[in-house]
Amino acid sequence: MRLASCPGRSRSLGSCRPPHTLGERRERSWVDQHFVDPGKLVPGTMMPPSKLTLEERQMVMDYILSIP
Repeated sequence: MRLASCPGRSRSLGSCRPPHTLGERRERSWVDQHFVDPGKLVPGTMMPPSKLTLEERQMVMDYILSIP
């Protein structure tokens, strides 16, 4: 499926991708805020706000931020 436009996103190699990748956003506070309110950091995202508790988010962030 080819997208006609990518509002608020970068066009790369003919496909849409978010303007930020995990490698570009390694700050724990950014990752946490992205779980809480993804649309605030990435306007137009389809990701819904997480319903994880703070403790659950911390465990997920520990894992995500451990990935080289």
